[in-house]
Amino acid sequence: MVKVKGFPAKWIFLFVLSVYLLTIGKGYYSTDGEVMLKLAWALAEHGKIGFPCEERLPNAPPGRNGLCYSKYGLGQSLSLLPFYLIGRNLCFLFSKGNPVIMGKWFADRANSLFTALTAVLVGLWAFKLFGNLEVAVALSLIYSLATMAWPYAKFNFNQPLITLCLTGGFYALWNYKRKLSMALLSGVAFGWGFLTRISDIIVLPWALLLWAYLRGQNLHFWAWSTIILIAVALTVGYNLYAFGNPMGGYLGEKWSTPLFVGLYGLLMSSGKSLFLFVPIAFLFPQALTRFFKSGKRLEAVICGGLLATYLVFYASFWTWHGGWSWGPRFLVPTMPFLVLPLGALWADRKFVILLVAAISLIIQFLGVTINFADYMLEVNDETKILFIPQYSPILGHFYGLLHLKWPIDLAPVDLSPFGLGKGYSISLLMIYLLLLVWSSERILKSLK
Repeated sequence: MVKVKGFPAKWIFLFVLSVYLLTIGKGYYSTDGEVMLKLAWALAEHGKIGFPCEERLPNAPPGRNGLCYSKYGLGQSLSLLPFYLIGRNLCFLFSKGNPVIMGKWFADRANSLFTALTAVLVGLWAFKLFGNLEVAVALSLIYSLATMAWPYAKFNFNQPLITLCLTGGFYALWNYKRKLSMALLSGVAFGWGFLTRISDIIVLPWALLLWAYLRGQNLHFWAWSTIILIAVALTVGYNLYAFGNPMGGYLGEKWSTPLFVGLYGLLMSSGKSLFLFVPIAFLFPQALTRFFKSGKRLEAVICGGLLATYLVFYASFWTWHGGWSWGPRFLVPTMPFLVLPLGALWADRKFVILLVAAISLIIQFLGVTINFADYMLEVNDETKILFIPQYSPILGHFYGLLHLKWPIDLAPVDLSPFGLGKGYSISLLMIYLLLLVWSSERILKSLK
């Protein structure tokens, strides 16, 4: 067994971030992300939460004062705002730079940062759970590269930020030890997650179960709860201001899919099955059982409960599949909790875990290198994509990559927003590669 040392958090962060930045794309992924960035732009440029309506952004319904508003809440847009401002305010350094496009360039990399931070949390949590550095590093990298975390680190959806918030919220609460600072940190993380997507408040019962188990001080619990209530109040207040109702742009959306149809789609369909898009999930039932029997009963219940909650909740949603996206998008926040129990199998199933993780990594690579929108536009039939095996996006991306049918969606060193030429792009590429090699070497050294 590997000698236990300190977890190499900063090197894991740099390694994962380097991989993500090297595989960042330039494609157009969703109107969801465009709307959330538009709100960040409106805040930065005009100090407003509304912006002029555009036909290309149907997910920004009209509201107060004839302006349009993001239906996705405030969290993601507020998180993108610092990235946008950095790019915008650096424009003076580049004579040919466009401030808005430079702001977007930085904002497009925010999800890579959020997911790399989540990878660190997964590793830290695994290190404390299993006391084994090899297991902790392995689970951190499996989460980063062998689950949907990798492709979604480049897409402009809000699931990466939600994943970071929920993982941080549970991790801080698990580390509570009757410390007010941990309670506050957990409350802020959960609150920001709910501010990002209010429907993810479905995790709250499991957080309350953890509180009940910890038997924390009443004052700490009420501080934690107050932060979350403030986040919920801000969401409701935003919706009332922008749209005149507490549900905001989601008003009228229904949970109208028959439960078993949605469950079949999320678990068994050729176009959205969790097991096909994240093969490591095949090991989850055995890992969870071993996790529970090893004495980590509370942690096992939370990991299993969170996955079950997301499955049941989103299986009935009218767009259970998450629309045009890679795999079961709404299950992305469960990825850390899908990976953590694998540590209980590591001692006698290490080879199997690594083999299945390698297959999972290949699947994610297909999602990273081909823009899912290119394939879906080609087929242009949602039913075929979701349920007919020969139209599975996994096969479509494989053949597309094999025959170079569509442009490879990799643009890690595109510096056109800065007005810079190829020489600068090559320099940036070398920096990314040096960070990757350096962090790899440090991680390997920590394992010796």
